[in-house]
Amino acid sequence: MSISEKLEKMYKNQINNIKNEKNKISKKKMIGSLALDIGGRCVSAIAKSLECSRKYVKKCYNFVKEGCIEQTKLEFRGRKRLIEIYPCLERDIIEVIENSLSTDPKFKTEKQYVNMTVKEIKKQLIETGKYQENSFSNSSLNNILNEMGYGLKKVKKTKPLKKIKETDDIFNNVHKKKDEGLSDIKTGVISIDTKDKVLVGPFSRNGYNRVVIEAVDHELTNNCLIPFGILDLKKNIPYFFNYTSKPTSLDLVDCIEEFYIEQYLNSGINKLMIFLDNGPDNSGVRTIF
Repeated sequence: MSISEKLEKMYKNQINNIKNEKNKISKKKMIGSLALDIGGRCVSAIAKSLECSRKYVKKCYNFVKEGCIEQTKLEFRGRKRLIEIYPCLERDIIEVIENSLSTDPKFKTEKQYVNMTVKEIKKQLIETGKYQENSFSNSSLNNILNEMGYGLKKVKKTKPLKKIKETDDIFNNVHKKKDEGLSDIKTGVISIDTKDKVLVGPFSRNGYNRVVIEAVDHELTNNCLIPFGILDLKKNIPYFFNYTSKPTSLDLVDCIEEFYIEQYLNSGINKLMIFLDNGPDNSGVRTIF
């Protein structure tokens, strides 16, 4: 008796049960058990009776033979994330936006803001030659930026009051000088800025807490701290000096001098490159600057 005849006479009900089975795992077990029960070269005959491929029957046979352990290989399923397809994407994004970052002037959040649109970032990434127009969409790039902690918002404080035709050339020159300073081992590179005042007292400051904390209804006080920050661009370490009133130009210079003495005096650095926002306290018209 051939295997086909054997299946038709002795395993007809079992074949019908397999065809009617809806559960995928149960169906694989039933096909594998049938192949083990019949033995011999039955794969082709079973595949013909069940109207499926020999490869699938063989897979069911091995599935039951190996103890019903299925290697799902989930890591090979679905679409890979962009940072897996392009491992250098995050690093390239940082290089593109590093000169357009801003922090919250009131320190209400730790987010950094990018004064560039997603389209502009994508355009500059494509100009590097590593990516194509269809490598990723704007929404996918936006999601990656959010995961990296960069909020795509225009910060009004960084918007120039009046843009002249030389503005782009000025900023290109600033970026060039910055690169020169960072590559010179005898030059210290810092950025300075004075932030908005922080009131000292039992105030909410629009904050949240898991424990119920009561704050005063009105913020009627003159007690405040005004932070003046110095960022070492080579070490990426911030230093803060707090004032109880608005610091003057002389105060800022005193802070820079104190910082230089503590950090650079005996380090071989004989030049200090300072990046500032050309505000009223540190503009070019101030004699001390």
